[in-house]
Amino acid sequence: MLSVNAAQKKILTNIKVLPLKNTPILDCLEQVLGKNIFSSINVPLRDNSSMDGYAIQANDTKQISRENVVLDVIGENQAGSIFKGQIKQGEAVRIMTGAIIPKGADAVVPFEDTDEYERKKQVNRLPKQVQIHKAIKINENIRKAAEDTKKGSKILKKGTILSPGHIGLAASVGIDKLPITRKPLVAIISSGNEIIRPPKKIQPGQVYDSNTYSIASQIKKIGGDYKIYSIAKDTIKNIQSKLDHASKHCDLIISTAGVSKGDYDLFKEVVNMNGKIDFWSIRMKPGKPLMFGMIKAKNKQVPHIGLPGNPVSAMVTFELFARPAILKMMNKDFKNRNTIQAILNSDIVNTDNREVYARVQLNNKNNKAFATITGEQGSGILQSMSLADGLVKCPARQKILKKGAVVQVILL
Repeated sequence: MLSVNAAQKKILTNIKVLPLKNTPILDCLEQVLGKNIFSSINVPLRDNSSMDGYAIQANDTKQISRENVVLDVIGENQAGSIFKGQIKQGEAVRIMTGAIIPKGADAVVPFEDTDEYERKKQVNRLPKQVQIHKAIKINENIRKAAEDTKKGSKILKKGTILSPGHIGLAASVGIDKLPITRKPLVAIISSGNEIIRPPKKIQPGQVYDSNTYSIASQIKKIGGDYKIYSIAKDTIKNIQSKLDHASKHCDLIISTAGVSKGDYDLFKEVVNMNGKIDFWSIRMKPGKPLMFGMIKAKNKQVPHIGLPGNPVSAMVTFELFARPAILKMMNKDFKNRNTIQAILNSDIVNTDNREVYARVQLNNKNNKAFATITGEQGSGILQSMSLADGLVKCPARQKILKKGAVVQVILL
C-alpha cells in the first residue's frame, strides 16, 4: 500500500496543465489568465466630468469673494454627446457626469454650488444664466483622459486568478474574451447493480447514488466542469462502453466503487485492458481501495481516478487526490487545503496503522479553537461529512490522538 503523500505525487506527475482557451469574460471568473493583457485605448478616452454641474473657466470664479459671478449658459452636454462649440470667458455649459469637457473649459462647478435650482423654479426651464457661489480650481471635478488606464499599458498579468474586478477592467477597455487555462471536463461514473438515482422509488436491496452528486458538487466548487454518466452495471461490457466514451470526450475520469476485491469490482480489470494501472490501495482510512491509472484514447492518455464506493471514502479521497489533480489541470495552486490549529475534544483511535482522517466540527471558546468528532466515523456514514468543518489526520503509526492534544485541522 502506498502512503497518501506517495500516491498524491504519482497522480500529480501524470497530470498536465490544460491548454488555453479564448473564453467569454463572464465565464472567466476564478479562472487563471494565460497571457498578459494590454489596453488598446485610454480610459477615459477624453477628459470628462465627474459631477453634474457647469463646465466653466476656473479663472471666472476668482472674484467670488468680492462680487457676484454670473455666467451665460450657452448650451448643454450630456454623457454620450459632444458639445460642438467652445467656452469663452464669462460662459458656461450645463454638463452631466461622464460627458466630455467642452473646448475652452478647465473645471466643473457642481449644481449645488450654483443658483440653478432657484432659477429653474422661477422660469420652469433651463436658465440662460447661472450664478456661481464658490471659487473653483483648474481641473476640479474633471476626470482626465487615461486617468484610469493608459493605452498600451498592462492591465492584467499572466497567472492572475480572475476576480469580478478583473472582469470589469477587461470590459472597460472593450475586451469580451480572455485567454484562460480551460476548465477540465471530468467524467463521473458511479457503478453497481444496486445503485439507483433520485427520485426513483427505492426497493429492498437498492441504494441511492449519493456519490455522483457529492463528487459533482466538489468539482463545481473548485471551478471544474463535469459530465455525469448513467450508472455503470457490474459487467465488463457496460463499464468498457462508458470508459470508451469518457476517454474520448473528457480530460479526467472519476469513477466510484468497483475498485475493491469483490467478484464484481471490475474497474481495475477494464482499466488494465485499456491502459495501465499505476497503483491500487492507499494506507489510509477511510479510503483504502483507491485506484489510479491512465487510459489510452486516440492521440492522448486520460487519467482515471477510481474512488472507493462508500460515500465518506469517496468524498475524503476526492479531497486528497482528485481535487489537487483538477486544480493542476486549471494551472491553479494545487497544494493541500489551509489548516488551523485546534484542541481535540475527544480521542481519535488508530486501530490498523493507516493514516486516519477523522471528520470534525470546529467551535470557538475563550478565543481557542476546539475540534469535535462528528459522531460515528464509519465510511458509509455520510452525516459525518455533512457536519464536518474539516479533517484531522492521525499518522499511520500513531495509535491514538488523545483528547486535549493540539492538532492541525484540514479545512474543508
